[in-house]
Amino acid sequence: MKKKPLVSVLITSFNKEKYIKRCIKSCINQNYKNLEIIVFDDKSEDNSVNIIKKFKKVKLISNKNKKTNHWSFNQMNAFRKAFNKSKGKIICLLDADDFYHSSKISYVVKYFNSNKKKSFVFDLPNIFYNNNKIHPSKFKQRKKNKSIWPRFSPTSCMSMRRSFFREGSKNISVKKFSNVWMDFRFAVFAFFIKKDFNMIDKHLTFYVKNVGSATSEFAISNKNWWARRNESHQYMNYIFSKYRLKYEKSFDFYLTKGIYNFLN
Repeated sequence: MKKKPLVSVLITSFNKEKYIKRCIKSCINQNYKNLEIIVFDDKSEDNSVNIIKKFKKVKLISNKNKKTNHWSFNQMNAFRKAFNKSKGKIICLLDADDFYHSSKISYVVKYFNSNKKKSFVFDLPNIFYNNNKIHPSKFKQRKKNKSIWPRFSPTSCMSMRRSFFREGSKNISVKKFSNVWMDFRFAVFAFFIKKDFNMIDKHLTFYVKNVGSATSEFAISNKNWWARRNESHQYMNYIFSKYRLKYEKSFDFYLTKGIYNFLN
């Protein structure tokens, strides 16, 4: 890999007119300049597309035919379509309501240049809520253990080599488990299958939590959270079976199943 490889920032957007300008500007204003910015707009009904078109350096892909009503499937489709139009050696993913620290891509490139055998990395998020900064996330990675899940950051904190995205997206994109999102799928693939799960110990991404967003429907106090957690166990079992690995059912598996069945 060259010292200054082309980096592709892939942005997914749906009805994010309040946030898309900030998102794109955070990419344009990066310290690292050898990058391309690709936005996949998933048939927005607001003014998002008109805002995106004002940025001449941004490549816009407009989806004319949304095939599902599942946010997780639409997100995976959006990133795959954007990837197919990209040319970067390094791929950075970004949701339109999130944004990057100005040094984010510099740190990512430095990480991959210094770790030739590594292909996937998360950085840490600063957590926002309704556009107000709360605090940097308190992240502590668990030791590798097949009976537990890896601790991971949101989708916008993921960066990877081009080959990793191609292989990973192909293997995680099964249209099942609609409540299991892309960040978890990639984390499982990197941690358990490829043994290539890595962290940059810096808060380089601003992750925005908004009332009414897809993530707000999954608070720990409601049954949607337990439904998603139950599906996550099912997804883990599916992936392990696909690679002929044994999924060891932990205490969390039985606790989640019991609470899910009780609530339903």
